[in-house]
Amino acid sequence: MDSRSRLGSYGRKVDLLRAILQTHRKDSLCLSSQVATTWLTGARSFINLAVEASCFKVVVTPDQVYIVVNNIEAARLMEEEMDGLPVEVRSHLWYESERIPERVMPEAQFADWLRAQQYLLDPYEQDVLQKLSEDVGISVAQVMKSFSSGIRELDLAAELNAALIRRNIEPVVTLVAGDERTKLRRHPLPTDNRIQRYALAAVCGRRHGLIASVTRSVSFVPLSEKVAARHDCAAYVDAIAISSTKPGNTLGEVLERMQRAYADRGFADEWQLHHQGGITGYYTRASLAKPGLSDLLQPGMAIAWNPSVHGTKTEDTCLLGKEKAQILTMSPEHWPTKDYTTPDGIIKRPEIFVR
Repeated sequence: MDSRSRLGSYGRKVDLLRAILQTHRKDSLCLSSQVATTWLTGARSFINLAVEASCFKVVVTPDQVYIVVNNIEAARLMEEEMDGLPVEVRSHLWYESERIPERVMPEAQFADWLRAQQYLLDPYEQDVLQKLSEDVGISVAQVMKSFSSGIRELDLAAELNAALIRRNIEPVVTLVAGDERTKLRRHPLPTDNRIQRYALAAVCGRRHGLIASVTRSVSFVPLSEKVAARHDCAAYVDAIAISSTKPGNTLGEVLERMQRAYADRGFADEWQLHHQGGITGYYTRASLAKPGLSDLLQPGMAIAWNPSVHGTKTEDTCLLGKEKAQILTMSPEHWPTKDYTTPDGIIKRPEIFVR
């Protein structure tokens, strides 16, 4: 079986779940959250994005895998979302109670183990993330290079979301700020404010459960020395973080290097005003880098750092390989970049696009 295929990824995960059954001496287990059911099947597990629960449940036994779902969703899931997967369907009328085995092990009982499995992406998941990241990066670049000065933050957010949806990407986070508001809000949900001179947008897009994050900034006027210095600091800190993203380093160690980089550029306290990023993948951030955190970085992890300095920010999604991190969401042909020298080599980081 091709290890890079969806079917190969599914089979690997079923084997892991059956090993958990054996360890806990249970007859069956049940996946019920959107993240868990999509992690296993790759299917879109939502009707309502605002809820954590999946629109179907997956029951795994030593010799069966089946979904429990109401009659509204059953055919769509099997024909459009899980075509080709060896999954049985057990449907019930929408007004009936679902039928789950009485002695099933619920997801909550092995949630920590499951989350750890989701940190490490297999070859198929890595391929999915790479294609998703390319599409997110291109979509954001195209919109940010073309929108007009004077539009509302909400209008720019709508254009970003539309660009993602056209590429079969679910917008799960869309942050937009213009002008002075970029300095006031580290999580700027879009408003009616009109963008005149400067805009920052941060986007997280999801496909097959995996998430790619990117931040880009645009100026309609020449950059002031202050704005240029702030962005240069954020980009330098980001470069240090990416170069430090190596197997065996801890999240806490990477954060220490980021703190020193902030200080080197004259903005020592900025790291305290917003989190700096960390492990991503099936969550916008599965584990944030915090002082002293001993979580080890491992090959196969998706990472997104997001240093910010008073109205400026840089962010891209990376995949950690056997030796170093590969930036997935950024390419120089779609966005201007600047080379930053780190102890581990040159890292390209996005510039502010001056229009």
